[in-house]
Amino acid sequence: MAQLELMIPDKPGESGLDTIPFILGAADCVLTVMEIAGVMELSIALGVVTGPLAAAAGNFMALGAGYAEAAADITWKEQSRGFSLGVVMGADGAGPKKAAAYFGHRFFQRNDYLPGGAKIAAQAYVKGLLGGYSQGRSLSREQRLVLWQDLLARAKSLPGWNDFSGQSQKAKDWPTSKWVDYYIFFGAVFKKYHLSE
Repeated sequence: MAQLELMIPDKPGESGLDTIPFILGAADCVLTVMEIAGVMELSIALGVVTGPLAAAAGNFMALGAGYAEAAADITWKEQSRGFSLGVVMGADGAGPKKAAAYFGHRFFQRNDYLPGGAKIAAQAYVKGLLGGYSQGRSLSREQRLVLWQDLLARAKSLPGWNDFSGQSQKAKDWPTSKWVDYYIFFGAVFKKYHLSE
């Protein structure tokens, strides 16, 4: 069972709070082979070959500890970003094609200080996006409501909230750019409150 499913109550009334106190770590954001199969359509849309996905992180020990540490920092930064976006899209019911179109084809700039840094970033981001999307989709309808209740309650105090406050009636008519901004905003809310640094 995905870690997110274990953290979110099954019913909105189980918690007297509008927010849910939980934090996920790096190990909670990685897909199992079975979960990869569950998001195969998104994996294909992203162009991910799922076999070597688990071995995507390179071995930088030969280059030295500083490179390994830099690689780990880049990996967590991009994996957590992808995971957060994936969770909110999966929990919101965005289809795999839409998820891939919105966030599946990012450009990662070359890192002059870390050989292969762009590749590390891209692979970590895709792993995170797939993991988050899988876990967001695996939530029950009630758990999705609880998660969105949590995200909305936390978002109200953050800059950018006014861009989406009271917009639910107009959401059907939003252009793609507004949806992208919406998922970026709520992905950042999820990351801020529910992922460890």
